[in-house]
This record gives sequence, structure tokens and C-alpha cells, in this order.
Amino acid sequence: MRTKMTITAAGDFMHYRMLPPRYDGFEEVKAFLERGDVRFFNLETVFPDTS
Repeated sequence: MRTKMTITAAGDFMHYRMLPPRYDGFEEVKAFLERGDVRFFNLETVFPDTS
């Protein structure tokens, strides 16, 4: 038996600041990304050592 798996891929993800509570277009992008069983993007950021 074969099953179908969907993959959602995006380009660079650069997270520099928090989005405002009501950001136009966010829900549409979120819904598109959530369609995939697997989601992949290239995270472009630095994780500082805050410990």
C-alpha cells in the first residue's frame, strides 16, 4: 500500500523581530505552510547563548 506525503518548502527564513498581533497576509502564509506533512525552510539567524 502506498500513502501520499506532501512536502512544503520555503526559501530563506530571516526572523529579526516579532510580527505585530494582526499582520496582513500571515494567516494565508501559515495555512499554506501547514498543508505539508513535512515543512522545510532555510533558517537564517544567530542563536545567542543566553544562559
